[in-house]
Amino acid sequence: MDVITTHTNADFDAIASIVAAAKLYPSAKKVLSGSCEAVVKNFLFQNPQGILKSKQISLKDIKRLILVDTREKRRIGKFSQVKDIPIYIYDHHPNQPDDISGNRVITKEYGATITILLEILRKKRIEITKEEASLFCLGIYEDTGSLTFPTTRKEDISSVLWLLKKGADLSFVSSYLNTAPSKDEIILLSKLLASTRVYKINNIDIAFSFLKIDKYIGDLAILAHRMMDIEGFSCLFILIKKEEHIHIIARSRIKDIDVGAILSDFGGGGHPEAGSATIKERSILELKRMLISRIRRNKRNLLFLIEAKVPSFLRDFIDEASKLADEMKVSCYIIGGFVRDLIMGKVSKSLDILIVGDGILFAKKLSERLSLDCIFHPKFKTAQILKNGIKIDIATSRSEVYRHPGALPLVKEASLKKDLKRRDFTMNTLGIFLNKRGKGNLIDVYGGCDDIKNKRIKILHKKSFIDDPTRILRAVRFESRLGFKMDRETEKEAFEAIKNGCLSQISKPRIRNELWLILSDERPQKAFLRLSKLGGLNFIHQGLRVNKNGFLRAREALLQASILEDEIDISLLHLLVLVDSLTKEEAEKFLFRLRFSSKIRRDVLRIKEDKEILLFLKNKSLKNSAIYERLNKMPLEGLVFIMSKTRSIIIKKRVFLFLIVLRKTSLYLTGDYLKKRGIKPGPIYKKILRELFYLKLDGKIKTKDDEVKFLDKFLKS
Repeated sequence: MDVITTHTNADFDAIASIVAAAKLYPSAKKVLSGSCEAVVKNFLFQNPQGILKSKQISLKDIKRLILVDTREKRRIGKFSQVKDIPIYIYDHHPNQPDDISGNRVITKEYGATITILLEILRKKRIEITKEEASLFCLGIYEDTGSLTFPTTRKEDISSVLWLLKKGADLSFVSSYLNTAPSKDEIILLSKLLASTRVYKINNIDIAFSFLKIDKYIGDLAILAHRMMDIEGFSCLFILIKKEEHIHIIARSRIKDIDVGAILSDFGGGGHPEAGSATIKERSILELKRMLISRIRRNKRNLLFLIEAKVPSFLRDFIDEASKLADEMKVSCYIIGGFVRDLIMGKVSKSLDILIVGDGILFAKKLSERLSLDCIFHPKFKTAQILKNGIKIDIATSRSEVYRHPGALPLVKEASLKKDLKRRDFTMNTLGIFLNKRGKGNLIDVYGGCDDIKNKRIKILHKKSFIDDPTRILRAVRFESRLGFKMDRETEKEAFEAIKNGCLSQISKPRIRNELWLILSDERPQKAFLRLSKLGGLNFIHQGLRVNKNGFLRAREALLQASILEDEIDISLLHLLVLVDSLTKEEAEKFLFRLRFSSKIRRDVLRIKEDKEILLFLKNKSLKNSAIYERLNKMPLEGLVFIMSKTRSIIIKKRVFLFLIVLRKTSLYLTGDYLKKRGIKPGPIYKKILRELFYLKLDGKIKTKDDEVKFLDKFLKS
């Protein structure tokens, strides 16, 4: 089943886009992901359009999801939970770092999404009715303020002209746009204007309006435009508090103030000219201060993001590093993946600090000041500190020289720019300056921010994969984990490096480490399929095959096993899936060749050796003691893997029986009790306790008295 849906609190552009998309996908179900605007709800009551509610759709039945007028995961309700199905996207909003990565994405920054879909309908010569033409026109008029908003494009106007030729009724459009303000809206507009304060920030006049309300009144976006027109504001932020929520509506006619980007830092978003957000548990005064701070620091300063998203213990560490850098008169930066993740709205589990100066001495003084343990690596001019489970690397700014492809580099101190140039991808070259004179300033020498915005993985120079071929493995991992894609040149260089055998020059432990990181992802099959397509999988090991369904079933089994309190090593589970197609001998060779630990080799081979396990577990006359005997020596990940290999209910039940009941069964009697009964210590103890234990597993004895009676009978025999 195909499903077409849109963002929650759907407007007319969203509804029109759903109806238009249904003409491209006639068999698809049209579905609301959540609520819709009041005027839209009234329209749908009179003109249902065959649109269903999300509760009428089962996620497991969806084979393809078509999103219109949005690509934000947090704005599509329960449909954000769909996994491993094609997603098609039609949207007019600007790119955001956390956008859903679709299989087909058509985005144009037009005034309305319906304009994009109309271009396609017109190109395919798909006919529309007069009623549909009126609805589509309503979608454009609403999202462009009747073609007056600065986001309006010539394509929107062209679409309206075409719709009029198709019979669109403008009186129908105006009846729903409600251009004349109601009495309540006039009162609200008056209060907003009375509360407005103008602040000069970075030499720009920015207006802020504040209000508390008990109930929702009218279209706040329209009110914002009326205020801009009445007072001639160039930039306006409206903050309206309703119960514990504060709704922010922002409009800008100034190129330097991108309100969509500003509000994305508050969990909202939008266009440079128009944005919105909803915040909980903040006061209006506090939020106003935060907005002013964010605007004052402008989009090139990330101190606001550090304050908003980084845990307090890590902020304290960063502050101490900043103070020490000023005292030592060295330049200090947060660098790499932490900055990338911060821009994408995440907090990384590792922090890289770069010092232009003596990084080893800096790390020594900082660890002493904070009473933290520190490990030093003088050869590479780096040190490592662990704090609250976060790995903090402190490095000297350096350049690297590779003696041959795949070799570890020779390092020497160098400038910041040279240090950044030695890194793998542009998105990992970003830095945040920590010294007091420019604290929080973003360093973006190689256009990393644009590449993050465009979800692009890009090497810094043509020899990047030749210098360090493990970067190829890293690239496919980032593609899978972040939903990014190598640009054309990077993909070409990766293909050429693999073709020329560069992967074979990497040390086996380095390949294993990168492989383990891929296996730690929730869906490693994406990275392995990509690597296979590039021709690199056989360089890791001849005969490896990507069993996509195997990884999917492993994920299902992992979710089923989530009721257990045990911690399951997802990397080991995925490793079992990866080597499933190999024979025991091939798997053993693969694991030994890549220098996996003896424990991992033992755990994997234990599963490979037991070829008849599924047939054994299917035996209807199986005793609990036999199940215990067969499964007890297997690693937990192996048992989850067994569940993923079968659809048999009886096998799954028996594995769960072992996990939940059998492995936690214990006896009341112990060796000490046997000794008190006068039994001489020796192998007899093991025999008695084993027999007792198996009888208990099989339900033949249950209580302590039952165990004692068995022992009495045994001693008499």
